[in-house]
Amino acid sequence: MSAGSALGLMMAFFHLRMRADIILVGFAVNIVATGGTVFALSLATGGDKGTSINLVSKAIPAVNLPFLRDIPVVGQPLHGMLSGHSVLTWFAFASVFGLWFFLYRMRGGLWLRAVGEYPAAPAAAGIKVDTVRMWGLIASGAFAGLAGAQLAMFNYVGFTRDMTAGRGFIALGAVLLGARHPVGACVAALLFGFFDALSFVIATRAQNFPAELIQAMPFAVTIVALIFFAWRAQKAKALRGA
Repeated sequence: MSAGSALGLMMAFFHLRMRADIILVGFAVNIVATGGTVFALSLATGGDKGTSINLVSKAIPAVNLPFLRDIPVVGQPLHGMLSGHSVLTWFAFASVFGLWFFLYRMRGGLWLRAVGEYPAAPAAAGIKVDTVRMWGLIASGAFAGLAGAQLAMFNYVGFTRDMTAGRGFIALGAVLLGARHPVGACVAALLFGFFDALSFVIATRAQNFPAELIQAMPFAVTIVALIFFAWRAQKAKALRGA
């Protein structure tokens, strides 16, 4: 979380203080993170630039729910679906409600939405737009750091070069498909996660199916989702015009 917050602060400095384009800053920070993690890995392992397999890595504990098995009829499926996930997985679901409450029921959330959608209005009300945006970027970086912890301390215990494999761009697609709403983004993320898991199932059971097509499945779904989002946005714009 500290590393993610630091990268968020870096983005805030170049975008808000130096007035660089946020998209270009995002690409630059992504490149810095890609090379910086490999450099840090090399220093930590004494020259290995691919994986941290030689380092002792701690793991995030899993939450087991054995009592679910005692539920009649649906107990076993529920246990297989809900038990064995990491603490961060449950925190992610809790944060969906927490973020919704913050954004739509608290004054700070109203400020954060306002400085993103129409900054002139909060500026006229005396709100420091750049300060709110800065804290928003720092918080976003902290949440991204939690996602990295889940990936490197539960899904796979250890660090491997480029282990994110484009998941950040899929997350961006989930936010857009979910209409920038915490609940919508959660549902979209679950949809992308389903197709990501489905690609692994197909790879193990359909040996003759081209591996490249299987690996491209989550990204293809992302592209389709973004097309749907663009179509929906154009339709809403047309309705407002009418």
